[in-house]
Amino acid sequence: MSMKAFAWGMSQKVGDPTTKLVLLIICDHYNDSKGYAYPSQDRIAEFSECSVRTVQRHIKSLLENGFIRVQAIPNVANKYTIPALKMETTNQVIDKEMETTNRANGYDMGDVRSLKNPYSISNKLDIAENTTKSYGDLVYQDHLNWLAKQNTGIKYLRPFVGKLREMIKGKSRMSNEKVYEHLHNLFVEVQEHPKGDLQSYLMASAKSISERFDKPRERVLNDQAKALMESNYQKIYKATKGQSGWGGLDYLAIREEYEKAFKEGSIVFSHTKQKATADEILEYFGVR
Repeated sequence: MSMKAFAWGMSQKVGDPTTKLVLLIICDHYNDSKGYAYPSQDRIAEFSECSVRTVQRHIKSLLENGFIRVQAIPNVANKYTIPALKMETTNQVIDKEMETTNRANGYDMGDVRSLKNPYSISNKLDIAENTTKSYGDLVYQDHLNWLAKQNTGIKYLRPFVGKLREMIKGKSRMSNEKVYEHLHNLFVEVQEHPKGDLQSYLMASAKSISERFDKPRERVLNDQAKALMESNYQKIYKATKGQSGWGGLDYLAIREEYEKAFKEGSIVFSHTKQKATADEILEYFGVR
């Protein structure tokens, strides 16, 4: 057990309690003299009372956010290194503003990932092997370093960057590297064209990127679903045709909106100017 590694792990903000637990278990197994921890995923799963698949998912999150690195060795437990601790032991020269983290005031100045030493990633984590320099590296080294020097008011930089990453990905099927490419381009833009409220601009831009790619997927309807949709539309027609207060309805437009909501899950309904599901459209027209 490494008290130094465990104390470091306790001070990190990772954004999820189970991810934090997995990090602390790795820190608990860290060997100061060897510079790495090598608990098996089964052992981590036993200690965290999670499934191995859950452990793999949280290790992947720690890896993507730069807290650890993973070296895969065939038929041997993975080796987990902690870049922040390695930098301290090798006396890597870093700008004075990045050397320490002001924990007393709650400010995380960010830990810098090195691009000099290639490392292999376990294929169990679904990450490309023999990574040397990627968009993710640029984000968590160059851009995190730059962000730490800006007057943003952001307390914990790495979780903030992770939040931007999740906002960009949204519900899309973009690969992690594609997400990091968008994030890298966003940081390049704000460095070339400084913004007043940098934090708000980054979040708004991440949301805008997500909206471009996170388009709703239309349902593929079988015959039974099509019949149900038509039956419900007929109920709308019968409930409103000739009824007081429903005069002048455009039933063609109603059909189009209802079908779109039925297929996509929800739409901005023209009669309420708010998002509505197909069931909510039925309720609006008095169909129960």
